[in-house]
Amino acid sequence: MGISKCDGCFSSINETQFWDRVMSFNNYSPDSTDNKLINALGKVRNVQQAVNFGNISEEDAGYLLTEHGELTEHLINNKKLSPKLEHDMIEINQLMKMLPSTNGTTLYRGVRNSVDRRFTDMLVNDFHKNSNILFKTSSYLSFSESPFIAKNYVIDSEGKMTKDGLLFVIEKSTDVPRAISFYSPNPSEAEVLYPLGKYFKLTNATYLQLSKGSIWRVQISEVEDINQYDNAMIFDFWGKPIRFLGGLL
Repeated sequence: MGISKCDGCFSSINETQFWDRVMSFNNYSPDSTDNKLINALGKVRNVQQAVNFGNISEEDAGYLLTEHGELTEHLINNKKLSPKLEHDMIEINQLMKMLPSTNGTTLYRGVRNSVDRRFTDMLVNDFHKNSNILFKTSSYLSFSESPFIAKNYVIDSEGKMTKDGLLFVIEKSTDVPRAISFYSPNPSEAEVLYPLGKYFKLTNATYLQLSKGSIWRVQISEVEDINQYDNAMIFDFWGKPIRFLGGLL
């Protein structure tokens, strides 16, 4: 199981208190109260045995699943893929089908830097409350089963909240995302990978005013039937608009 706000010591606190606790977490001292709390909450998911990937070695599988930065850059920027990158994409898609899902788990993603101001302005103006807002994975997208990992992506080097950060939360994932921590060089990150072309609906957005700064917590859920959202606005996970109105991309 991933670490969620409903587990252990966090079961009786509200959203603001929960994220204040997470953002104040000191992950540099093994003997700290925070690390003891994490141990009490339980260990993050890990695959106990390697999956048999056929002709692909465990080492190559790990590299494909965790070191696909060049492929991701090309996909996000709609660049033409080289034959090698096309081959990598086919292999990653095949590998993901063999990995265990994280069905029912709460997932977290923190985003800082390059968040589109148009999206945060829309949240400030409550536009999302009366409109369908969707997000689309334009590349392979990582989440974590631990909120303590997501917080590392919205805290700066001085331990303060970045001004333009976003916290994405999926309260209950389906069988689409795949756990890849067993093949990651940092298995403690409890990394989960989503495939290309997956859509999510914004279900709630809360502006959290925390001791280390303020941030938008964006709750989303996976979308099964995209055809029912013909008039929805679509963004990527940095708040950049993919479509305001019109046909699906």
